[in-house]
Amino acid sequence: MKKMIYKIGELAKKAGISIRTLHHYDHIGLLSPTFKDEHGHRHYEDNDLFLLHQITTWKELGFSLKEIHQILTSPCENDMLKSQLAFIQEEQQRLTHMKNQLVSIQNMRKIDGEIKWELLLKSKYISENDSTKRELFISEQFSEQQLPLLNHLPKMENNDSKTLEWFDIINQLQDHMKNESPSSANVQRLIKRIAEKSQDIFADDDDAAEQFWSIRKSTEQSNQMGLYPLDENLLSFTEEAWEFFIEKEKKVKR
Repeated sequence: MKKMIYKIGELAKKAGISIRTLHHYDHIGLLSPTFKDEHGHRHYEDNDLFLLHQITTWKELGFSLKEIHQILTSPCENDMLKSQLAFIQEEQQRLTHMKNQLVSIQNMRKIDGEIKWELLLKSKYISENDSTKRELFISEQFSEQQLPLLNHLPKMENNDSKTLEWFDIINQLQDHMKNESPSSANVQRLIKRIAEKSQDIFADDDDAAEQFWSIRKSTEQSNQMGLYPLDENLLSFTEEAWEFFIEKEKKVKR
């Protein structure tokens, strides 16, 4: 089978890179042409194209040209793969943390209309001791069977549809409480949505739901549990609206 011979421009086009890049690879000894003609033009064969695909693949995986040269010329490839994988995993964790911070800022603005930097920085620099205290507090408030239910609670760093619906409810309650009573039709429709969403979280465990709401109403306990602080007036308004909703539900069932 006849060997394919590629001019530098043809090889660059096949590999999706620039001619300048191939010049650089030749200069540093990473990929040299099979031969140069009498005019100094570079020519490459299929083996060079295969090697170039290897180089671009390693480059896409985050390896430097120096590291790629070592991979192609030495037997320590596995160690370098392990090292790069560890780096990528660390970088992934860093990017996930950055994403969570940005989403938290977005959600904070939705609830409060501003960025509360003291809360943001507090969550950023939370110590291992603080985390242990939080976990201990939660385990004291809920049974072992109830703990998995808490995983369904909305979190500031989430932006899924269910979490965003909670923020929408909070925003609407804040708007309605300015000019309406807890028993108004608009407020009661929101309370009904809260009841439905609470059912999604706590299923039929009314004790867990009541315990959570008891903690949510307490500024101190909310902080101990790591919940985002809500305006006390909003909580009182919601409590009054909830009581009206429950009484109304009891009358309907009679």
